[in-house]
Amino acid sequence: MNEEFRPLNKKKTPSRAECEAIIRRILTTETSARTVNATFKRPSDFMGFFESLYTPSAALTKQVQRAIKSLDMAKDANGYYILNKSKEQSNQDNIIRSALSDAHYSVNLLDNASNLFLALDRKYIDFVMETLAESITFKPYIITMFPCYNGLLIVTNDKEKTYDLLTNINL
Repeated sequence: MNEEFRPLNKKKTPSRAECEAIIRRILTTETSARTVNATFKRPSDFMGFFESLYTPSAALTKQVQRAIKSLDMAKDANGYYILNKSKEQSNQDNIIRSALSDAHYSVNLLDNASNLFLALDRKYIDFVMETLAESITFKPYIITMFPCYNGLLIVTNDKEKTYDLLTNINL
């Protein structure tokens, strides 16, 4: 057969690694265009892209399914694949989300926080820490405290006020 009359054939079935790379590119494009994947839930959703590049076959379908399984991608609440997150990561994130929700959490930036060290006799550290934590006077200014070998490390949102309260307390 003459070279010039040979029909142009699509490429053969890609390797699993090639399929994984293509799937990542597809999902990256999807998430950059829409900020979230709202198209791909099943391996069959990718087949249109693969069949445009490769000859449609059962082997191609199987290879895409293997690639999806190998990527071990998590799915969001609506069942769409999440790029760059494994099922294990997603499960851990769900556990953390649930625990934080149960704990009525808040996130506080410590940009304006300062540290003070309150030197104490070791036997009074726990008592003073508990007393300061429950104090109506000190509570608004103390973010957290850490017991140390010879005192308390106090993280405060108003260093001067906390310092003044500690040094001018009526003993």
